[in-house]
Amino acid sequence: MPLDYRELSSFDIKNIASRDDVIAVIPVGSLEQHCRGPLGLDGLIAEKIAWESCKALEARSSGLCIILPTIYYAFSPEWGEVEGTLSLKIPAFAELLESIISGLRRAGFKRIAFINGHGGNSSIIEAILRESAGESYTLALINYWEQLNIKLDHAGPTEKEIAEQLGVKAEMGECEETQYRNKPRIITGKTRKPATMKISQQTLTREQIIEGNAKALEEILKTNTIGKLI
Repeated sequence: MPLDYRELSSFDIKNIASRDDVIAVIPVGSLEQHCRGPLGLDGLIAEKIAWESCKALEARSSGLCIILPTIYYAFSPEWGEVEGTLSLKIPAFAELLESIISGLRRAGFKRIAFINGHGGNSSIIEAILRESAGESYTLALINYWEQLNIKLDHAGPTEKEIAEQLGVKAEMGECEETQYRNKPRIITGKTRKPATMKISQQTLTREQIIEGNAKALEEILKTNTIGKLI
């Protein structure tokens, strides 16, 4: 079974952290509106994927996960005016990530992976991993939808299907018009083609979701590459 960081002692960490087959896994989500669905949906999905993927990893004797508490306070300013949404400023979110990485490094962990459930977090987490990179340890960002090669929607049918396959209750319902009326339009200067869906929404299964992310964790154990795991 994966180990729960909260239940370990300092002596446990000292004896386990430096092993080559151990990964410190941090699920990351958000607290943002999902129509009539749960504010913490992204984190609930990321946490479920972390635990189930780590179980799959251990079942094939590929490694051991130590799973940290899920980070729910993250970056979601575009929904900041909708009741219930809580969003950290970039410096606060970045400092939180840096502090976690620094603490895990001091404890002796050689491999640290963030399993991210919220698209708005991706660029910030990646930037912090790039700044925190070092020669003696591996840092990885796993955006769970990238491992499935799907285009993730927000409070839409794909996210709802993923949640339900993982046993997370997510009755999104309809969004009120006011929730979208003031959403800012953001232009990045480049266009992206939608991801080619390797798995359609209709055929997406719990096993596919878990296996795709378990393979990403397995790759972390095999590599010394620093930074984002593609």
